Amino acid sequence: MKLFASSQDPTNNPFTQFLVSYGIWIAVGVCALVGLAVAFFLIFFKYRGKKWNDEADNAEKRISNQPKTDIYSLLGGKENVVSHDRMKSRIILQLKDDTLVNADKLKGIGVDSIIKMSNKTILVVEQDPETFYSLFN
Repeated sequence: MKLFASSQDPTNNPFTQFLVSYGIWIAVGVCALVGLAVAFFLIFFKYRGKKWNDEADNAEKRISNQPKTDIYSLLGGKENVVSHDRMKSRIILQLKDDTLVNADKLKGIGVDSIIKMSNKTILVVEQDPETFYSLFN
């Protein structure tokens, strides 16, 4: 019984001869490339995570050094804050007078940006918003 329609020997073609001659070197090269890729990603993500953790630690130290009454004084006093709520990295404030907000000092203690709307002021805190929000309680 013939397995191939051709009478040629399937092990006698140029591609098979190439694989027989250089197959081990191709396998070694592929393994080396995979190893380099894995090492690169491990090093990249390890450094990247450390950098983010350092920034979060710095933000937490910067925020935790502020007394609780200081956050209200930067917002125009405790009586100026009608309500506050937190959604992920946003702190949503309803203020009586949003012109009393000291934006420069808020940015100095960890607020990334301030969004003012008609009846709300939103503080965006990317680094450790939980610690920043704890200043309100």
